[in-house]
Amino acid sequence: MTISTISTLPTAPARTDTPATFISRADAFLAALVTMQSELNTSIGEMNTDIASVTSLYDSFDDRYLGAKSSDPALDNDGDALLTGALYWNTVANAMKVYTGSAWSAVADVSGTVLLTSVTASNDATIEFDNTILDGTYDEYIFRFINVVPSSDSAGFYSQVSTDNGSTYVTTGYYSGSSSLGALIIGFSVGSSASENGVSGNMTLMGVTSSTQYKAALINTMVVDNQGNADPEPYPEYNIRTAAAIDAIKFYYSSGDIESGNISVYGVRR
Repeated sequence: MTISTISTLPTAPARTDTPATFISRADAFLAALVTMQSELNTSIGEMNTDIASVTSLYDSFDDRYLGAKSSDPALDNDGDALLTGALYWNTVANAMKVYTGSAWSAVADVSGTVLLTSVTASNDATIEFDNTILDGTYDEYIFRFINVVPSSDSAGFYSQVSTDNGSTYVTTGYYSGSSSLGALIIGFSVGSSASENGVSGNMTLMGVTSSTQYKAALINTMVVDNQGNADPEPYPEYNIRTAAAIDAIKFYYSSGDIESGNISVYGVRR
């Protein structure tokens, strides 16, 4: 809405005016004040209408985008029922979520994956992701490794899964071919020099939420070993023989710590 303008006031009377000029200017000025009062009332009314409109628009927006929150809200910011299509940013999962009318669901990017979290190592004994990340929203997860370097030379880079949120980890039944191993082997004899780049690549974990079927893991990594050679992952496919749903996973080196590097976790939409 266009706000009405206020008319310019005439010249006000001054003590230096002649009596006749003073009286003429005073009469005109007082008459203009009456007009100005009416114009101000009109303008203020128009502004109040605009303010009410903007407030209504903001309230409508606020009902649809709820802002940043650490968990799925049960009500909107006004304490009212959620609208289908409402959005909010989950600060724990680092993902946008949309309300479907009955539940919150993460919004996928164009590739169909959602970045859930990313951890930069700094001399960590293990890097673990629990049920705040593997929360049952996705049945498939991708773990991306970028230059994950050990503190001890010639160490193996391993992973184990958990079915009790990390209280214990599965130590048997990681089958690659006919070999039964105690962990997922992501890299052998990894070099500890930062210039050797450590482990880089991806691991996909599938069937995570099933409570009746075994799980599958596909590993596609490149390892720079302790001789500076670039080696592929020797065991790229795994059958993890646990029927219970997986709700945590850890990564670690066979000796020493994870000195540096980055591990990111993505959920994959079906």
